[in-house]
Amino acid sequence: MKQFLLFLLLLMASSINIFAQPSPGSEYADLRLITDYTHVEPGQTFMAGLHIELADGWHTYWINPGDSGIPVMIGWLESDLFSKGDIKWPYPSPFREEYLTTFGYKDETLLMVPVTVSKDAELGNYVLEASIQFLVCEKICLPGFADVSTQVFVAQENQPSSYVSIFETFSNKLPVSSSGLTASFEQTDRNVSLEISDSGDILSSVDSFMFYASEENILESTSNQDAEVLADRLIFSFQSSRYNPNPIEVINGVLVVTQNRVTKAYQVQATTN
Repeated sequence: MKQFLLFLLLLMASSINIFAQPSPGSEYADLRLITDYTHVEPGQTFMAGLHIELADGWHTYWINPGDSGIPVMIGWLESDLFSKGDIKWPYPSPFREEYLTTFGYKDETLLMVPVTVSKDAELGNYVLEASIQFLVCEKICLPGFADVSTQVFVAQENQPSSYVSIFETFSNKLPVSSSGLTASFEQTDRNVSLEISDSGDILSSVDSFMFYASEENILESTSNQDAEVLADRLIFSFQSSRYNPNPIEVINGVLVVTQNRVTKAYQVQATTN
């Protein structure tokens, strides 16, 4: 129901776009499309990024928005020249208000998408375009939409753009895989015990940690993040989502760990014991 109502908000905002600009949420979010290369070679894969800068106090949403919200949606204009991959989502932050917990971004973020140029591309100047739908929230939530584009030159030699540092900053916020982390869970009714074990030093001397399920309606977003901390493992006690009456088959998510003021995120996939 929550997603249906928010979808209606976005639908209404899209109809408003016919008559007026900007969208309601555009006052609080500045969106632009950037790339890590201005010049690319035929067959090259480069990174496009939706750079979002948010007004103070406002936030937008991660792939799993939590108890409310809608993740940012990127609709690419079809092109035989560029093939696009999936969005690479930086790890989020939690936002808590009364009985709701949501996951997303404040201040700014960069949603990165790998783009591959056709091997048959002719040299020249091209435009990469997308239509964006998003939701921004503070004390109220406002739907937004925007059309973004950027020029890409297909050339004999590639050339990095002036945005390389932004890509580097947010690439460091992307969850990475680690062979040292393993995870499993047990479910009894709605009680879920998630155990994440470490054969390396990822969980040694942890200052803080947070686990985010990357799919909606798996775990309750308001579940307590307190965990039993052992030398080589974390044991979380969650509640399964009230919106999913079926037993959980797998839990995909992101473990965010801070050690010595350095924060890193790791991909986690947990299966049943």
